[in-house]
Amino acid sequence: MAVPTPAPAAPTVLQLPRIAVQPSLPLVLADLSRPGSHIAAEDAWVSAYNGTRSAHARIRVSEGDQPGSSCDLDPLDDLVPAADLALDPTHCAVRLAVPSLSIPPTTALLPSPRLNPVRPSSSSSTTNPTSLDEPAPALLASSGPTSLDLVVLSPQADKLLLGGPDGHARVVHLVGHDLAQKGPEVRLRGHVGDVCAAGWAASGEVVVTAASDMTVRVFSATDGSSPRVAAVPPQRPTALIPLLSPLSSSTTATSPPAPAPAPVPHPQPHKGRHVLVSSLSGTLTLLDLSPAPPAPLHTWRLAAPVTACVVLLDVAEPEDHPDDVGRRRYALAAGADGCVRVVGLALEEAAAAAGGEAGTVILRAPASGSGARGHVTALDALPCPGGEGGWTVALGTRDGTVAVYDVPRSAVLAAAAPAPAASAGPAAQDGDEHELAPRVAWRRTPPEPEPGAASSGAAIHALVLSRRERTCGALEEREGEGGERARSVLVAPGDGLAYRAGLGGDGDARSGEGEQEQEQEQGQRRAVVHVEEELVGLDCEPARSIVEDGHGRVWVVGGGAVRVYERRAL
Repeated sequence: MAVPTPAPAAPTVLQLPRIAVQPSLPLVLADLSRPGSHIAAEDAWVSAYNGTRSAHARIRVSEGDQPGSSCDLDPLDDLVPAADLALDPTHCAVRLAVPSLSIPPTTALLPSPRLNPVRPSSSSSTTNPTSLDEPAPALLASSGPTSLDLVVLSPQADKLLLGGPDGHARVVHLVGHDLAQKGPEVRLRGHVGDVCAAGWAASGEVVVTAASDMTVRVFSATDGSSPRVAAVPPQRPTALIPLLSPLSSSTTATSPPAPAPAPVPHPQPHKGRHVLVSSLSGTLTLLDLSPAPPAPLHTWRLAAPVTACVVLLDVAEPEDHPDDVGRRRYALAAGADGCVRVVGLALEEAAAAAGGEAGTVILRAPASGSGARGHVTALDALPCPGGEGGWTVALGTRDGTVAVYDVPRSAVLAAAAPAPAASAGPAAQDGDEHELAPRVAWRRTPPEPEPGAASSGAAIHALVLSRRERTCGALEEREGEGGERARSVLVAPGDGLAYRAGLGGDGDARSGEGEQEQEQEQGQRRAVVHVEEELVGLDCEPARSIVEDGHGRVWVVGGGAVRVYERRAL
C-alpha cells in the first residue's frame, strides 16, 4: 500500500500594508471646482498602516493644484514627513509612498466622477463642515445601509444584478455609449429570505437567484417574471454557478467572467440550463432548470459545510459527452473546516459511486494566528495563462488571510478520480497525497491570538482573480517575471478597505535577521505580492462584493451602495 505524502509545510503569511484615504475626498474636490465656490483650500485625512505601525496626516487640497502635482501634508506624527503624495483631482486618484513604513508608491482610486454622481456641498464658507460626514459618491445607493450584498454583471456587461437581505433583488440596465450610466430597473420579486447567490444565463436575458428561504428562482431580466422555482437543501445556499459554455467555465456568484467580444454558441444543446448550488448543509446540488419545477439531477454530500464554490472546466478533454452535463467539469468546494475539496461532476460516475462523502481535499487554507485552519469565506479560479492545463486558485478566510495556489490539471484529475472500493472511507478522503501548498499567502490585519477571536473587520467577503492580463501598476514587465502575464486579485474585506493585490514572480519570502536581510525580505515580498491599488469609498462599512468588467472598471458593493472605479496611472 502506498504511503501518503505528508501535507505541505505551513506557508509564511506575509503582512501587507494598508492606506486609508478620507472616503468623501471626491466631495472635497467637487467643492473646490464648483462654479462660484469661495473655497480656496480644504483638508482631508490619510492614514497608512503596516503591521502594528501607523502614520497619519492631513492633506491640504487647493483649488490651484494641477493633476499629478504634489500636495501639502500636515503630519500628525513623526512618520509621515518622509511620505510622498501626489493627487490627481481630475481622475480622483492619490499616489502615496511612506518609506518609513516600507510602503512603496501605491495608487488609491476614488470613485470615478465620470461614473459616480458627485453632488457638491451648497456651503459657501471657506470650509465644508459636512465633508467628513457625507458618504463617497456612488452610482447606485439604496435606502438602507445594508440592503445590498452582491452584484453580478451580465455576460455582456450591460446589466447589473443586485441582491441583498429580505429578498431584495433587481436588475439595473446600463446605458450610454460606454455603458457608464444607470438606466431602467427591473424588480425581481418572490424571495422571502436573504438573496445569497446569483448568476446569469449566457444570453444575458435570464437570471437565477438562491436565497435563505431555501429556494432557487429563475427570473426574466426583462420583465421580472419568475416562471420556475426549485427547492434546495434545508440550509443557507452559498454559491450558485450556471454551467455555461467553455469560455464561461470559471465563475462564481459574485465574480462573473469578462464579457466575450461576441456571443459564443454552446457546444451542446444542454449547456446553459443547469446550475450547481452549494449550501451550508454540506451539499452540492446539480439542478436542471428546463422543467417546471426544476429537477435536481444529483446531490453530493461533503464532510463539511460548503462556504464557497467554483467550477473548473477541463478543456484538455477532446469533446463533451452528449448526455452528461457534468463531464469535464470539477467543483472546488471550500468548507468551514478550511479545506477545499475536488468533486467530479460527471453524473455517470456519481451514479456508479457507492455513496458516502464526496470530495478529496486538494487545498487547505493557511492557519490563523491561533494555529487553527482558516474558515474559507471566498473562492475564485482562473485557467493558467498560456494554455498550461492548470488553474490559479485564490481563497479568502474569515480571519483575513488570502492565499493563491497553482493547481495543475493532473492534481485535479487525480483528486477527482473514484477511489478503489477497498480504500473507500475516511482514510481515502484525507487528501494528503493530493494536497498543494500555496504560492503565496498574505493578510492586512494583525492575526487574532485566540481561537475564534477573528473580528468581522478581518473577514474576506469576496475576492476575484482579475481576468485582465495587465493592471494599472503592471503596465510594463517587472524584472524577474520572465515575461509572464501579470495577475492580480481584487479583495473585498470586512473593514471596507477593498484593494487589488498584484502577483509577481514565484518564491517565498524568507524571514531574516538584521537590517540587510530585512531589506532583502521586503524586496522578495514585493516580487511575490504587493498592494497595487486601494479602492477608497467605504468608511468602516464591510465591502460585500467586488467584480471587474471587460473595460477594467471595478464595481464594489458595500454600505448599501455600488461604486465604480477606473484605473488611472499616476
